Amino acid sequence: MAAAITLGSGASLGPEGPAVELGMNLSRWVSRSIMAPNQPNARLLLACGAAAGVAAGFAAPLAGVFFALEIVQANLSALDQTAAPRPTTTTTPPLTATRNTGAILVSSVVAALVCHALLGHHAVLHLPTYVMSATPLLELPVMVGMGVVSGGVAFVFQQAIATSRSLFQRKWGRLSIPKLAQPVVGGLISGLLGVAFPAIMFGGWSTLNALLANQAMPTTGLLTLLAVKLGATAVAAGSGLVGGTFAPSLFLGGMVGAAYANLLGLVSSRWVVSLPAYTLVGAATVLAAVFGAPLTASLLVLELTQHNAVGGAILPLLASCGVASGVCHALQAKQAARKALATSTTIAS
Repeated sequence: MAAAITLGSGASLGPEGPAVELGMNLSRWVSRSIMAPNQPNARLLLACGAAAGVAAGFAAPLAGVFFALEIVQANLSALDQTAAPRPTTTTTPPLTATRNTGAILVSSVVAALVCHALLGHHAVLHLPTYVMSATPLLELPVMVGMGVVSGGVAFVFQQAIATSRSLFQRKWGRLSIPKLAQPVVGGLISGLLGVAFPAIMFGGWSTLNALLANQAMPTTGLLTLLAVKLGATAVAAGSGLVGGTFAPSLFLGGMVGAAYANLLGLVSSRWVVSLPAYTLVGAATVLAAVFGAPLTASLLVLELTQHNAVGGAILPLLASCGVASGVCHALQAKQAARKALATSTTIAS
C-alpha cells in the first residue's frame, strides 16, 4: 500500500524496489513456513523472489535472472562469509549451479508471464530507429568515455541518497524531524520539484522516449533535468518513501547519454552522432554503476526496448557498462579509504 501511494503520486522512484522486496519477503515466508530454518534452499528461494520481482516490475525475465545471480548472489555470499561458521555434513552447491539457475529462471519467467497476462505486454522504451557509427571500433572508445562520466554521476547519486538519509535522521540541536513525518516532508519537496519540472515525475519514461525518438533537447535542459531528478530521487529515497532506484538510474543515464551526444556534435561536425544510441547506452551505464551490475543493466535495456537492432551494439554497451561500474567502485573505495584514514587520525590525536 505504501509503495502504491508513493508511486501513484508521482514520486521520483521506481516499481522494482517494492517488487523485489515483496518477492523476497514472500520467499522468506515460504522458507520459514514450509522448510526447516537455515536450510540451504532458503538462499535459493530469496534469489528466486528477487528475480521474480525484477521480472514483474519491468517485464524483463532475463534481467531478473542476472539480477539474482549478479547482485543477490554477491550479497548473500558476503553474508555467509561474515556469519559464524557452522558444522555441516554435506556440501552446499553454489547458487550458480545448474539446478539453482534453472529455478531462478523459471520463477523469473513465470512472474513475467503473470504480469503479461494481467497488465498486457508492451515495450516500456520505444525505439523507432537505432543507428551506430559505420566504424564500431571508432565508436567503442567514445562509448567507454561516456562510461567514465556515467560512473562519476552514479557515485554522486549514491552519495546524494546517503546524505539525504543522514539529513532526515539528523538532530538539529533539540529539533529533529519525527520518523513518521519524514516521508511527508520528502513527498512535499519531491512534489514541489515535480511541479516545477514535470518531466522528473514517475519514471520519466516520456522524456526518455522523446530522446529515443531522436527529438533533440538543449544540453542545458538535459543537465538541469539530470540535477533535479538526482535531487528529487535522493530526497524521496532518503526520507523513507517506498520505491526503487532502477528507473531513476535509467533516467539519469539517459540524460547523461543525450548530453554527451550533444557535446560530441559540438566537438566535430563530421562526427555522426546517434542521439537514440547514446541515450540508450547512457541509461544502461548509470544503472550498471549504481548497482555494480553491468550484465543486468545491459540485458534490461535490451528487454525494455525489444528492438532487434540494439543487439548489434552489445559490445560498446557492455564495455561502457563495465567501465562505468569500475569507475564508481574505484571512487567508492577511495572514499572508504579516506574515511578510514580520517577516523584513525582522529583516534590517534
